[in-house]
Amino acid sequence: MDPEIYVFPNIKSAPLKILASTLLFGVVLVVMGLLLPRLPGPRLWASVDRSLSIGPLNVQWAHILSIALGYALFIYWSYQAWLATHQKNTVEDPTLHRPTCLLETGFYARARHPMYGMFILANAGLGLAMNSVYGLAFGLLSLGLFVLNGIFEERAALIRMFGEQYQAYMQRVRRRYFTPAQAVSLVLILALNMLGVVLG
Repeated sequence: MDPEIYVFPNIKSAPLKILASTLLFGVVLVVMGLLLPRLPGPRLWASVDRSLSIGPLNVQWAHILSIALGYALFIYWSYQAWLATHQKNTVEDPTLHRPTCLLETGFYARARHPMYGMFILANAGLGLAMNSVYGLAFGLLSLGLFVLNGIFEERAALIRMFGEQYQAYMQRVRRRYFTPAQAVSLVLILALNMLGVVLG
C-alpha cells in the first residue's frame, strides 16, 4: 500500500497532494531537528568532532557533514522511491489499490520490491542525518519492517494473485529489494552510522 492513499485522502489533485505531503514532511523534519538534540544519548562522532568558528557561529564539522550527507541520501532515495511508486501505479487499479498485471520492467526488472529497498535506503540516510544513536535505531527498524512487509506481501498476496507467473518472475528476478550497488550503499550508510556511534 502506498502512503498517498492514507495521507490527505480528500485531495484529488496529484500536484496539490504532493505539495501537501511535502509540507507535512517538512514540518516533521523541523520538529525532529528541534527535538533530537534534546534527547539523551550519544551524538555521532562526538569524540572526533572538531569545532569550526565562522564569525559568531561555532559549528561542529562532523555534525554538519553527517546531517548534509544524510539528507542528500534521503532526498535522492526518496525521489527514486517516488519514481518506482509512479511506475507501479501505472498497472494498479486506482479504486481497489491492487495491481491489474504483474510489473516486470524498469525498476521491477532488477528487484521485485524496489520501492521498499529505496524506502529503506532513504530512511537509512535520514537516520544518518539524525546524527544520534536514535537515527541508527530508526534505520535498522526501517530495514526490519520493510523486509518483513515485502516477504509477507509476496506470500500473502502476490503469489496468490499471480500464481505461476509470479513464481517465474521470482526465478528471473532473484533480488527482492536491492540491486548490488544499492546493497553496497545500504551497508556503507549503516556502517558509517555505526562507526559514528562508536566514535560518539
